Amino acid sequence: MTTSADGRIGFEDAHAEMADIVEGDSQNEWLVLLLASVANASFCRLFGGDAVAMVVVFIATLAGYYLKQILLDKGWDVRVVFMACSFVSSVLGATGILFSLGGTPFIALGTSVLYLVPGIPLLNSFSDMLYRHYVCAFSRFVDAVVLTCCLSIGLCGGMMFMNVGMF
Repeated sequence: MTTSADGRIGFEDAHAEMADIVEGDSQNEWLVLLLASVANASFCRLFGGDAVAMVVVFIATLAGYYLKQILLDKGWDVRVVFMACSFVSSVLGATGILFSLGGTPFIALGTSVLYLVPGIPLLNSFSDMLYRHYVCAFSRFVDAVVLTCCLSIGLCGGMMFMNVGMF
């Protein structure tokens, strides 16, 4: 890579560098899957879940996040993916209630879908609003709300499917 007198690289070198960045896959999908499952189980503990609830959340997150990786790799619409993954995770999270596993099965059900909460889009929306990029902020906020609604549809569907009661 060559630099000019002002310390900047040329267009051809920048283009080659960008191609290397785009083609390089720096994350291990299996490690991300494992760490997301551990993090979600930790959220379960943070919200008062016991060890059994943490195991249930770990398994529910593992299955749901793995499904998310598969469906997104196949090019499915992200909204359908959110509904399917939250459905699968909530069905697995509801097993603690149905089989009376542990002392906090409702916490396990509630935290089994937290890995799908679109926190980054919501934060980006708020940041855009602070910097007075209102159109972009509104667009990101609506996108995050739509994803949250898809998450809720899958969660409610899983709870209805498992007959654990919503209200």
